[in-house]
This record gives sequence, structure tokens and C-alpha cells, in this order.
Amino acid sequence: MEQNTLWNNIRTKNYVKKREMMKEKIIDYIRLFRIQGIGLIAIIPVLGALSTGVKTELSTLFYLFIIGILQHIYLFVSNDVIDIEIDRQCPQLKIRPLAKGTISKKTGIIISIFCFITVYILTFIFFYRNQDAFYLGLICLTIAALLGTINNIYGKKFAYSAFLAGAAQALIIPYAAYMISNKIHLNNITIIISLLTFNQILFMTAISGGIKDADHDYKKNVKNYATKTGVYINTNQILHIPKKFIAFGMIIRLTSTILIFTPMLLFHNLHYQKWQILLITLFTVITLIYTIKMFKIKHFNREKIRKNIITQILFRSTITPMMLFPVIGTKNTLIFLLFAFTCYIIPIEIIKILKKTRQYYN
Repeated sequence: MEQNTLWNNIRTKNYVKKREMMKEKIIDYIRLFRIQGIGLIAIIPVLGALSTGVKTELSTLFYLFIIGILQHIYLFVSNDVIDIEIDRQCPQLKIRPLAKGTISKKTGIIISIFCFITVYILTFIFFYRNQDAFYLGLICLTIAALLGTINNIYGKKFAYSAFLAGAAQALIIPYAAYMISNKIHLNNITIIISLLTFNQILFMTAISGGIKDADHDYKKNVKNYATKTGVYINTNQILHIPKKFIAFGMIIRLTSTILIFTPMLLFHNLHYQKWQILLITLFTVITLIYTIKMFKIKHFNREKIRKNIITQILFRSTITPMMLFPVIGTKNTLIFLLFAFTCYIIPIEIIKILKKTRQYYN
């Protein structure tokens, strides 16, 4: 009886140990895939398709959403593979799965290659047709992949790499538009949404990212726009943000404001209702307010900065789908807004749960 009890205890302990190891492995992959931002990138191809106004099956939108997820994973995993040695030298980043070795570099490379190839396979399986629009979309996808890869390799070596990141994601909009439309010429709202995507990614990469990572970028000798213009933290944790940096950030935000209201003022074939304009205006003002608040932060507090950035992302990224009100109708736009908002919130909530039990980098 005692021997059976002993064996049962050993089996129970082994089971618990294996379960914990499996849980940690899952968490490491969640870290590797950066799920906190996956919704933001994954809906970009869906936005591109909906912006055409072409009636599209839900299954087609689902395929584009999967392609968006795969390109997100490719960009971030390949970035970690490239930066593995640099991350190991930084206390804040050495707990990344590839840097600490819980997921091998070989696995990271395999995941990157798999995601890259699968995007093209899905594109040909679900969207191939022998028409100019398809080939134009394929060119947009290829250039986007090229720019995203160049940004991953050289992004920390020259100050204006954020423009590459923005252009890469902006090109996904026409890629998706060409995949579901036979028209060569893009409509005005598709172009505006593409420009807004470029604008948002540029701001997140050059401005928000520069401030959030100001505590360790200089240690890695990163040469981005923030370090070039003199964003730094002194020994007292005082955050110094130069006026030149603030001016560039506000120019990006004000440019997006102009783009947001351009369809309402100039595109007479698009009819927005008053409450829709008011809602878009409200979200735009809130975005600007939190942008200004971020620039006024004096003491570096990573968590406080993160919360501010997340608020900006939620409001600013929700505005772009609102541009679709006169294109796909109020009901469909509200459904898509709910879907997009869910894609933003769920990953963030998962990260909050993880933070309650263990250290989690961002």
C-alpha cells in the first residue's frame, strides 16, 4: 500500500511538472508571437478588402485575416532571430524566448520561413486568377515583405527605418484590395486607408516605440529617430524629449487628422451621417489628447507609458475602420468595429493575466 502511494505521488509530481513546463512553453510562444499587437496587424488585409466596397464572402475575409496573422508573426519572430545576440546583452530584453534559449534560434527561423511561405501559398490558393489586379497585388505583397525584412535587419542602424515599417504595412491595403477586386485603379477610400495605415505604423515605430524603449535603446547603440534626436533618460529617471522629436510626432498626428476628415470634406460620393462624423471626431480628439500627455511625461515609467500608448492605439486604430461607414454600410461597419476592437482587447487582456503570475516583457 505504501509503495503504491509512493508511486502515485511520484506520478502526480511528474504530471504537475510536465503541465507547468507545457504552460511555460505556451507562454514563451505567446511572448515570441507578440500577441498584444497581433490584432492591429491582422485586420489590415481585411480593411483593404472592405475598403473596395466589393461584396465579399466572410470566408474570404477570414483567409485575409489569417494572412494578416501570419505576416505579423513573420515580422516579429524574424526580428527576434536577427536581434538575438543584441537582446541577450540587454537586461530588459534577455528574457525573450530566443534570447534566453527556451525556444531555439532554429525554431525561430523555421517559424519565420513557414509564415512567409504560407502567406504566398494562401494567396495563390484562394485568390489566384490570371488578371492584372492579382499580379499588382502580388507585387504589393512582395514589396511589403521586402521592406519589412529590410526594416528588421537594418531598422536599428539608421534613423528613418520607421518609414520602411510604415510603408510595408500600408502596401498590405492595396494587396488585399487587388486580391478581391478586378479593378486596377484603387478607389479614394482605399488610398486614404493605406495612407492612414502608413501614418499609424510610422508613429508607433518612430515615436511611441522610441519613448517606450528610451531606457535601453541607448545601451544597445540603437540608431533610430528617438536616439538621433536626443531622447534619453538621465540617472534620476528623468525623461528628456526634445522639441524636434515632439514636433515630428505632432506632424504625424495632425497629418492623420487631415487624412481622416478628407473623405468627409472632399469625396462627395461618400455620405457620412452626423453621428458618425461626431464619433470619428471624438476618437480623433481623444487620440490627440493622449499623444500630448505622452509628450508631457517627465519621469520615465514604462508601465505608465505603455498604458498611454495602448489607449492611443485603441482610439486611433478604431478610427480607420470607421472610415468604412459609407462604403459597406452602418451595420456592417459596426460589426467590423466590434470584431476589430475584440482583436485589440483580447490579446491585451491575456497579457494582463500573464503579468499577474510572472514577469512579462513588452
